[in-house]
Amino acid sequence: INALTAANEVLIPLQAETLSRRGVEQLLETVGDVRQFTNPHLSVTGIIVTMFDTRTRHAHEQLESLRADDRFSVLEPPVPKTVRVAEAPERGRSVLGHARTHPAAAAYRQIAERLDA
Repeated sequence: INALTAANEVLIPLQAETLSRRGVEQLLETVGDVRQFTNPHLSVTGIIVTMFDTRTRHAHEQLESLRADDRFSVLEPPVPKTVRVAEAPERGRSVLGHARTHPAAAAYRQIAERLDA
């Protein structure tokens, strides 16, 4: 609550899965409460879909459902699921330093460019 009270905006990472979506619903309720009581200017910048498994229909359905929700924007592209992202913190690096040319690193760079624009 303190962090949301002090923030100007919120960027929400989530997996394209049902339980993660429920967690986002709860977070959006909290953001609404913070707007009402302590920080009326708090905005949700968007959602970053992480660990996106391109092989499953469920992940694609969740992504389409998120894109159709007009309460927030989905920052593109979704970040693909890969062990390379999981390996990075183990080596004390970001995925950008650990697997610079991997599609997951490229997705994070594209999202950062859009946020910086």
